[in-house]
Amino acid sequence: MIFNIVLKSTKDDNFSVAESAIMKTISLPPFNYEWGAYPISHNINRILSQYKLSPSEEISDFMNMGLAVYCSDQLISREEYGFFNWSRHIKLHLPVMNKELWDNNKELVEQLLSFLSGDKWEIFFRSRNSYFNETLGVKPNIENVCLFSGGLDSFVGGINAIEDNKDTVLVSHHKQGGNSGEKDTQAELVKALKGEFQLKDIPHLNFLVQPKKKNNSYGGESSQRARSIIFIALGLLVANSYGDKTELLIPENGLISLNIPLTKTRLGSYSTKTTHPRFIDNVNKLLSNIGIQNKVLNPYSFFTKGEMLQNCKRSDILVKYAGKTLSCAKAGHSQQWHRAKEKHCGFCTPCIIRRSAIKKAEFDNYDSKYFCDIVSNPPSPKKKSGRDLRAFKIGIERFNSDKDKVFFSLLSAGSLPGSDHDLKNYLDVYKRGMKEVEEFIK
Repeated sequence: MIFNIVLKSTKDDNFSVAESAIMKTISLPPFNYEWGAYPISHNINRILSQYKLSPSEEISDFMNMGLAVYCSDQLISREEYGFFNWSRHIKLHLPVMNKELWDNNKELVEQLLSFLSGDKWEIFFRSRNSYFNETLGVKPNIENVCLFSGGLDSFVGGINAIEDNKDTVLVSHHKQGGNSGEKDTQAELVKALKGEFQLKDIPHLNFLVQPKKKNNSYGGESSQRARSIIFIALGLLVANSYGDKTELLIPENGLISLNIPLTKTRLGSYSTKTTHPRFIDNVNKLLSNIGIQNKVLNPYSFFTKGEMLQNCKRSDILVKYAGKTLSCAKAGHSQQWHRAKEKHCGFCTPCIIRRSAIKKAEFDNYDSKYFCDIVSNPPSPKKKSGRDLRAFKIGIERFNSDKDKVFFSLLSAGSLPGSDHDLKNYLDVYKRGMKEVEEFIK
């Protein structure tokens, strides 16, 4: 099955795609509209109006692309429509202000999206004449915007950004419903930061963007491999509104960013590319090519998670609230399926790396509680809950037995940008990150 995703430019946009027996079409509104008949809920417009934000038309086109990609990813079931129950074929039809400029970057966009989600993307641009934004005026002199997921890395990144620059703006994204507590966690941590830094206000823009997945025509998807594109798009929307050169910070440790497949079977399905250096580099290339000066930066590409904790500029705040952060890949699932009190499962890859980092930083007493303690009661490798621990053990064994092949493992998740010095730094952070996990597992 091939899906045509048609993003409309206005409510009266009559652009359509001819359907066939092997084609389905989903129509979506642009980010500055919310039409009830379409399968999406969001509060983007309301927040832009509340903070008097006026992004450029160029960044609006990027935002629309992010919205359409995220909705496609969430609406279309891999199991039902994917090749070998995984890779889907999606044709994306986008209205843009400068069609020639976007056409010149068509191949880059398709490569970027395919690298991120593992799907086959075909992008088709058409011209739009309508303007999305009014000039509302914004607060000047904002140097950076920081993505704030409520995880431990984002908390460290938020602390450091605010310590360096009190005018930092935090941007979050949460999904509607569910038991993860994502929105509440983000709000609680921002409140803590305001109190600890004794600031009257830290601007925190908490966006809701959620496709309505209860539709038998699409099936719905839970893997969320393209969620980072909407998070980055929202962050850029805000950063661009505050200034043409305001930077967007994405705090993520180097081991997770590189996300080297621990076993050969995890190369496709389990190796996400959310903050992989190649993905970030291609996003910045695209932004530059379409005339956007804002840049996306990960200040912690060469830090392990443990090193991020050790180098936090306000360790007093970090230690006090680390246990409130939420790092689990499936936050709230233990509560939903096992009626447990703990939000962290304890056995997923992010939970294992989190516990490894906290051990290295030596403040275990301040850590969260976990549904499964893989140290005192490791799950069976035959069970789903034992899958990631087993993969780490295999990966560490391979890492220790043949260190000459480590560099090739590094490249297996994707080519890396930068100089020879950068490549050496990526290799070193991978080695140190794996060592952190090994020490914890031992």
